[in-house]
Amino acid sequence: MSQVPNSPPPQYIDNGANLPEVVSPGQHPYADGPQVINSGPQHAPELYHQYGNGHSHPYQGQQQYDTSPEVTYSNTDYKGGTVVPGPGAVPHEGSAANHGAGAEGATKPIPFWRRKRMMLLAAGVVLLVIVGAVVGGVVGSQKAKSSAGADSATSPAQGVSPPGSSPTPSTTPVAVSRRPGTVATTSRGVEVFTHGIQLFWQDEGSPDITYSVYNNGLDYGPLRQLNLSRPPKGATPLAATSWFVDNNRTNNASVQLYYLLETNSAGRLDIAMADLVCTRQQACTETGTTIISANVTAEVASNSDLTAVWRRDQKNFKYNNRVYYQAKGTGSLIELSGDTATTTGWAETDLKAQAQNGSSLASVFADGYSMELYYLDTTGALTGLVNTDHWASPTQIKADSGDTGAAGTGVIEACWENSSNIFRIYRATDKGNLVEYNRKGVGSSWAAGMSPNGRAADSTFTVSSWDADVRLFFVEKGVMTRGTRGTTSWKMDAVKDI
Repeated sequence: MSQVPNSPPPQYIDNGANLPEVVSPGQHPYADGPQVINSGPQHAPELYHQYGNGHSHPYQGQQQYDTSPEVTYSNTDYKGGTVVPGPGAVPHEGSAANHGAGAEGATKPIPFWRRKRMMLLAAGVVLLVIVGAVVGGVVGSQKAKSSAGADSATSPAQGVSPPGSSPTPSTTPVAVSRRPGTVATTSRGVEVFTHGIQLFWQDEGSPDITYSVYNNGLDYGPLRQLNLSRPPKGATPLAATSWFVDNNRTNNASVQLYYLLETNSAGRLDIAMADLVCTRQQACTETGTTIISANVTAEVASNSDLTAVWRRDQKNFKYNNRVYYQAKGTGSLIELSGDTATTTGWAETDLKAQAQNGSSLASVFADGYSMELYYLDTTGALTGLVNTDHWASPTQIKADSGDTGAAGTGVIEACWENSSNIFRIYRATDKGNLVEYNRKGVGSSWAAGMSPNGRAADSTFTVSSWDADVRLFFVEKGVMTRGTRGTTSWKMDAVKDI
């Protein structure tokens, strides 16, 4: 959808104010990937409108941030109005009061998070931020992989099978794990670091995905409907990864959006990967959609969440994404690897760890350190799987965070700060309370972090991090809210109508 003509653009700048510059001391080796076993048939996955090979991959570079002042918008800034649907867009319902005449009627469009609480039944998603670079430059600390150390605050996970054993069918009740609402974000950089953000969501009662693109120096673009050749199912989880097109010559981002859809009359669920090109002109276009779970033997559970990471491969400069889901019947966690995507198809690995049915999932790839997966185990405990050169046994994450939520509930998100090597997990409990857990490096103790006290999420949420800049996006009392983590406190402001 487009913005209403003559309505003033919002003055919301999202560049990460007053954060330190990070100087790249040089390149470093990347983490070894996990062993991948393809237990499915050896043939390529189903492919729709696959794009060509004109995409190359980025290097990382030095990041810079602006010093824009805090912008806060009150609830009075949000007023109903008409919206002009773009080509192929599905107009939202509205009251007669929303359709005024003439200049008086051309008010700002109703923000998606307030349209009759459309997001109150949508599924949860994850967010991934990929930052970009100058050729030859690498951002962040240049350390070798850290081995597991002493003084761990974790304990062996209960209710899960160690790697190498066979899981037993899960009989635990379905987790109340995903609060309503869908938002996913990706980011990319150009020569001197800037970033763009792509927001994706799915409204209640419709399979359509809507998006808005933010570009550095601009604001969030108009509402647009994402036209997909293979539409998702309603209330699908979403996950996203991102890399760059043409070494940033066009300033375009290549985004991979993952979602669920039914592929046969029996209701089998498969994972689709839509390849999108999102331009500086704030528009995203599909270039192809692949069914990446076509070869799997472990079908996707009907209430499975999705999470994904893009694992950089400096040697081959190819995107070798990892996607995680929960298996139907067993509750096991499954990894799909894109290393062989162009030859034998996406490879399936059973991680031999069981999650509570419907558990929220979150994943992190820390360059040169580890790949990590977080979930709620069959006892409802927050649990982590860590891979430095292989998947270790699951461990429960124990830290006194003041989390008052019920076990086995809540939304999980995670991020990694490359300059400080700090891992962060965020959890929205069943009561909506937002809680932070921190860990310095691999193998050290998890501890309670700086939670945004007094803030409650009425929806699912997303978290992003580039360098030391962490942001949360969530709906609070009908308003989409952005939380920016500072050194000693959180700054909260409302995202202006888009």
